[in-house]
Amino acid sequence: MDLNTQSSDTREKVLDVACQFFSEKGYRETTIALICQEAQANIAAVNYHFGTKEKLYQLAWQHAHQQLLARFSPDGDVAPDRPAAQRLRGRIRAGLQRAMMGDAFEFGIMRNEMANPTGLLRQVIDDTISPLRKATQAILRELLGPQATDVDVELCEVCVVAPWLHITRHHLAEEHEGLAPVFREEMLDAMVDHFTAYALAGIRETRRRIERSSGKSRKRS
Repeated sequence: MDLNTQSSDTREKVLDVACQFFSEKGYRETTIALICQEAQANIAAVNYHFGTKEKLYQLAWQHAHQQLLARFSPDGDVAPDRPAAQRLRGRIRAGLQRAMMGDAFEFGIMRNEMANPTGLLRQVIDDTISPLRKATQAILRELLGPQATDVDVELCEVCVVAPWLHITRHHLAEEHEGLAPVFREEMLDAMVDHFTAYALAGIRETRRRIERSSGKSRKRS
């Protein structure tokens, strides 16, 4: 194994271990020494690759996020030239798949950050999530029509992503209280059908409301 490969492997191992500990223990309870011990790496190597604990924390969240996206593509493997309704369905499917991964390190790190905020992830998360949001918003804007405002689009976005957040929270409650799972993997197709139909019906009604309101404004003018 050459030195570059060894260095890359060390960096990857440290990131994997950091994701686990930051997810389980949070930022303040996780030490560089603990990560190094588990990753079988020396502190000098960690300093070389990441510089500071703060930077390692940020990169660990990004690493966990990218691993989850690699497993479940944000577009649901729906081609960009497909109709907007199909592309929305793909994103709903991918969102549900990620939400049903209740033990994902990405979510664990975020939970600990919300419980004991450091402020270190705010910009990192915003920069990482923003492109995903913009892609979803572009589909919603296409479905809502040219007269939709930014507020119209964002309100519809909330309705699309709310089930993902609910399922994530439900999984956490089930784990904490030892309850039988309600949203199971074998239900995925039925859930995708339900939430897509629900979202599209709401979008159609919202578009009719927007166009009626716009028509009335033109008449008054």
